[in-house]
Amino acid sequence: WNRLEANAQTVAAGYWGMAILDREGQLWFLDRSTQELELVADGVIDCAYSDWSKTSYHNDLWYITSDQTLHREDRLGTEDRGEDYWYPRRARAVDASNGYYLAQLEDGSYLWGYGSQEGAVPIPVTGGEGSLLWLYYAILDGEGKLDRKAMAALAFTDPAALAALNGILHPAIRTEMERELDRAREAGARVAVLDVPLLFECGYDGLCRESWLVTAPLEARLSRAMARDGSTREAALKRMQAQMPEAQKRALADVILENDGPVEGLLGQVDAQYRRIKEMEE
Repeated sequence: WNRLEANAQTVAAGYWGMAILDREGQLWFLDRSTQELELVADGVIDCAYSDWSKTSYHNDLWYITSDQTLHREDRLGTEDRGEDYWYPRRARAVDASNGYYLAQLEDGSYLWGYGSQEGAVPIPVTGGEGSLLWLYYAILDGEGKLDRKAMAALAFTDPAALAALNGILHPAIRTEMERELDRAREAGARVAVLDVPLLFECGYDGLCRESWLVTAPLEARLSRAMARDGSTREAALKRMQAQMPEAQKRALADVILENDGPVEGLLGQVDAQYRRIKEMEE
C-alpha cells in the first residue's frame, strides 16, 4: 500500500481493497491492485466492506446515506446494483463479513441478511442478542441466529474475546436483575433468589444478603457440563478455568451446598437453609 493522505473518520479494510469514509461524508474506495482511489458516494454516515471468506469470494461495499438508506455495491461487477436489491431503510449503522450484513436500525433493533440474494429480506434479531451479534455476527448459524456453542468456543479460548463478551452481557444482566428485584419487592416478596454463575466475579454478591455456593468435585462438574452441553471434556475444562478458582469461591460464600450425590441430598440442604432464613425473617 502506498501512503494515502485522507481526512478519514472510518476505515474498513479487506484483502482486495479499503473503504474510506471522510469527515465530509464522502465515501472512497482504494483498490489494492491498481492503487486507484474512487469516489463512491456523497452524504454517507457509515460503511462496511466484506471481500473474502473461506468458502466463497465476495467484494461487497455497504454504506448508509444521510437519508438512512442502506446500500450495497458489488465491487466485482457481476451483479446489478440499485433497484434489483432491497435493503432496510432507516438504518444508522452497518457491519459486514463473508457476504452477510448486520444493520442497526433507527429504533435500535438489528437486521441480518445476505447480500447476493435477490430481494434479500433480513432476519430480525430479538431480545438481548443484538449487541452480541454486533460483536460476533460472523458465527451465526444457517438461520441467522446466534450460535452459542461457537461463541463459547471463541470466548473461552481467547481472554480478550471473553472480556469483550462480559462487557456486553453483564451490564444488561445486572440492569434486568435489579428490575426483577424491584418487582419482587413491590409484590411483597420476602425472599428472592438470584441464580448467577459468576456471582463473585461480576460483583452480584453486593445485591445479596447471603451468597450460597453449589459445588461438587471437579470430575463430577465436568461430566455434568459435558452431558448438559454436549461438549468435550477439554471445552468444559476451559470454561471452568476461565472462572474464579473453586477455593476462592468457597472462601467468599456464606453457605456451601455440596452437590456430590443424588439430587435429593442437595434439595435437603436447600430446604434446611431456606427454613433457617424464614425463621430469621420471623
